[in-house]
Amino acid sequence: MTDTNVRAPDEGSIDDASLAAAESEAAQEAEAEAKTSARGAGTARSRTGSKAAKPRTGRASSRTAKKSTADKSADTGSTAGASTASAERDERSVVGDRVEISQGGARTVFGTDVSVRQGGIARAEATDVRVQQGGIAFARGDRVSVRQGALGAALATDVELRQGYARFVAARESVRLEQSGAITVLANRVEMNPQSGTVFLFAREVTGTVRTLFDWRSGLAFGIGIGVVSAVARLAGASRRR
Repeated sequence: MTDTNVRAPDEGSIDDASLAAAESEAAQEAEAEAKTSARGAGTARSRTGSKAAKPRTGRASSRTAKKSTADKSADTGSTAGASTASAERDERSVVGDRVEISQGGARTVFGTDVSVRQGGIARAEATDVRVQQGGIAFARGDRVSVRQGALGAALATDVELRQGYARFVAARESVRLEQSGAITVLANRVEMNPQSGTVFLFAREVTGTVRTLFDWRSGLAFGIGIGVVSAVARLAGASRRR
């Protein structure tokens, strides 16, 4: 006969013990996972930091530096080219109040006072033009003086030649020749010192030692004769063409 009063083991006490053991195991696993995750995060951070430490910016910065250096060199080159161009232009044309040219030359010069020493100018226009041991192809001004130099043509109020040479001189007032020669001289007054001479001389008043091949009368006759000869030659050429 079975005793119905026999009781089974206490389920509540067994459950509590198993739960406590499970909780401790879960706590240990959680702690281990936390440590593992912390290590993984640290490793990831260190990897990320090392990757960030390797800069691509270094290349970019070096490229930027190269570009900036190239730009600076290009700017410097363009500036140098502009200065060279400006220098060449200054040699061709000079404009100023007082211009002095020594052992050099210029194409055109415009100013108030122009002085040339051992140099040359193609065209000079100024109030005063002075040449010493140099030459000017065309000079225009109030006063033009040449010493040991040469003139192609001069238009001025007063012209003075000392030990110089001129092809054509036209002056509103006076021309003075001192040990100089000229092909054609037109002026109101002409002063010719010894060892000076002209080929064609047109003047109202001439003083000094006059040495010329054609004065204003003979020059006029010579001009008329040249005109007649040239006209006859043109007519003869036209008749031959017909």
